[in-house]
Amino acid sequence: MTSGIGGASAANVLSELGPWADRAAAIGGQERGARIEKARRLMKDVGADALMIGAGASLRYFAGIGWGASERLVAMLLPANGAPILICQVFEQGSLEAELTIEVRLRSGRRMKALRLWSRRRCVKPGPPRSRSIRPWLLS
Repeated sequence: MTSGIGGASAANVLSELGPWADRAAAIGGQERGARIEKARRLMKDVGADALMIGAGASLRYFAGIGWGASERLVAMLLPANGAPILICQVFEQGSLEAELTIEVRLRSGRRMKALRLWSRRRCVKPGPPRSRSIRPWLLS
């Protein structure tokens, strides 16, 4: 085999690899909560009422949900005040709940996951967003 960078072969370098001695700790609910609160502080600074976090790296960062972007909306709506709201199509509910790592406190005081579902039968007609269309989700 030919020599690589620094005269080492791939086989020699790979044979020296082993497991990490000190693995990084998993990101827990306290860290995710701190991330959400920081986002809320930044939202307040710019006068935003809510932040829509789509599937991908940002959704994993805030909620621990490793969901790739697709043609179907999977997102988290983070209001400036109140519980984060997760949005997905009805048939994705079980998969999304299985990955969900954050908990929210609702008005009743119970700890649970806030999830809003949508289906093709109840799609909103295309057009400019209307504030009243999202209001019931923020108040429930």
